[in-house]
Amino acid sequence: MTLVNHFDEVLRNYQKAVLIGAYDRPPDGLFGKFDNVRRFWEDAVLRKSLRDFLKPFLHYKRSQFSRLRIIDLGCGPGAGYDLLTSPHRGGPIVFDEAMISVYKGVDISPDMIAKAQERYQGNPKCCFVIADLNDGLPLDDHEPPYDLYFSSYGSLSHLPDESLRRLLGEICAHMGERAVFVADVLGRFSYEWQCYWDEPEDGQRMRTYSMSYLYPPELREQMAERFPMRFWGGEELDRFITETVERCGVKIVRKELRDRSILVGRHMDTGEFNPYAQPIRSVVNSLFEPNRHTDLTQLLFDYRPHPLHPDLNNFFERFQLAWNAVVAAALDELHCSHYTAWLGVESALEPLPEPVHQAIHMVRTSIRHSHLFYWDDPIANFVEPQLAYALRQLEQSLQQGLGCGHSLLAFYEFRKP
Repeated sequence: MTLVNHFDEVLRNYQKAVLIGAYDRPPDGLFGKFDNVRRFWEDAVLRKSLRDFLKPFLHYKRSQFSRLRIIDLGCGPGAGYDLLTSPHRGGPIVFDEAMISVYKGVDISPDMIAKAQERYQGNPKCCFVIADLNDGLPLDDHEPPYDLYFSSYGSLSHLPDESLRRLLGEICAHMGERAVFVADVLGRFSYEWQCYWDEPEDGQRMRTYSMSYLYPPELREQMAERFPMRFWGGEELDRFITETVERCGVKIVRKELRDRSILVGRHMDTGEFNPYAQPIRSVVNSLFEPNRHTDLTQLLFDYRPHPLHPDLNNFFERFQLAWNAVVAAALDELHCSHYTAWLGVESALEPLPEPVHQAIHMVRTSIRHSHLFYWDDPIANFVEPQLAYALRQLEQSLQQGLGCGHSLLAFYEFRKP
């Protein structure tokens, strides 16, 4: 498939997704693009990770009496603006909207840009432009540098290596003295697509990705969009970015890589790329859903090792034990005695790593005090969300930025000598 045909296909796929309402907010969070895991897990992890990384850079900008100029690379329907500035259920924001001077969204899809323009038509800080990032950084003549070159939810995974290298080079040329670059790409070593683990790192390989998760199981085969995407390991991505920007004479002064959505990626539910994947995302969606009881035993994960990747096997084996220890503690506290066979995973981790100990303590404490929440269903509306939050915290405490989640988050602060 040629590059031109590839992006024609991507355009048709996203046009179809917009037309069927996949980018509209659903009435509940059990299914679809904006399900509960997206809102309460993935968005939350991205917000917190961004806020922590940007803190010293924001301090620098304030000391210069200067606000942020932001360019969103692959903005879709403009959700990045809300992601950066809007509180979620009272949670902290990345930074106050008043810190933004300009927010420019760029996307290849006219349908996405139209949706973004409609949504933010009353906001004078926002502008949206149709552009193909394969052609480089879309800039007008004499356009001032940006402070934050931002991308989210796999947008840059649409780019082959030569296009991403060109984009990074143009960012380095366009930026001022200091800038932050944020990439959110597909993690190559997610359990969802274990079939891709042993393919060679040839630097150019685009692998099939699917949006089948947008559809009910009975419609996935005939309606799902499939197109090539770039999957990245943590070391591979870091090496690529470091080598590219250093050739441009730009120094990396800070960086951080984080895995997100380990075991709760989109294709854990579909099993499209790994027949042994368990539908854990749908179970976690149920944990967050009000007034809905969940079969917690469906959270217990049974890892199937890969014969050629002992280091990845070691990570997932340990993560599995930690994850199952937290779930087993909840089952034990709820007196599910007929699942005691799983309780051995807790003792297998003695002495418990601190993140596991904290998660188990959080879950057991919430169950023991759940009787105080007698107005509503305490299990569905208090205990189960707390279990989901404990598992989310466990993921972020144990992740190693290897590319083992559905998404690999990469944060870099660039500085010109």
